[in-house]
Amino acid sequence: MEGNLIHAFQPPGALGFPNEVLGIGISPDGTVLATIPFDGPVKLWDLMEYDLVRELGGTGGYDTSDIAFSPDGQLVASDAATGLFLWKTLDGNELLGGNPGINSMAMAFSPDGRFLAYGEIGQKFDVVLSSPDGTQKIRTLTGHPAPVGILFFSPDGSLLLSSDWVETRIWQVEDGQLIYIGKNACP
Repeated sequence: MEGNLIHAFQPPGALGFPNEVLGIGISPDGTVLATIPFDGPVKLWDLMEYDLVRELGGTGGYDTSDIAFSPDGQLVASDAATGLFLWKTLDGNELLGGNPGINSMAMAFSPDGRFLAYGEIGQKFDVVLSSPDGTQKIRTLTGHPAPVGILFFSPDGSLLLSSDWVETRIWQVEDGQLIYIGKNACP
């Protein structure tokens, strides 16, 4: 909290050399670091010993790759170069992913743990609200003109912000009502 470096490490890449990390997430209890490397699978690291806990899967990341733990820490989701993945943290069991997977550039868990939101890229650019384990699509929010690259829930979980490179939208989570559209513009 004072800004002092406690420890630093660089996860090795697929060939054992230092690797560029394109996305990170920290478990809610602060004991596990998740990384999306440029050239390899998503990995979980013990933050006490800085040891590898497990490789989860996926293949590399993009500049927009994200990784996040569910609020209870039992799930970890990633939008890597090969799509959206979701795993159980405890055993690494894959719940979403595979080939072909869901093409996505953004995902977020709601603060109350009720939803996993992700941008789905296909013929349309939708935002999907699913159950946290990804097994049930609850609601699809439509109308974005470009792929959604940013998703944020409000702290109380009642609103969802989605943004592509053209516009930003704010939705009510409970009923999916669109309540705001703002155009993105360079300053």
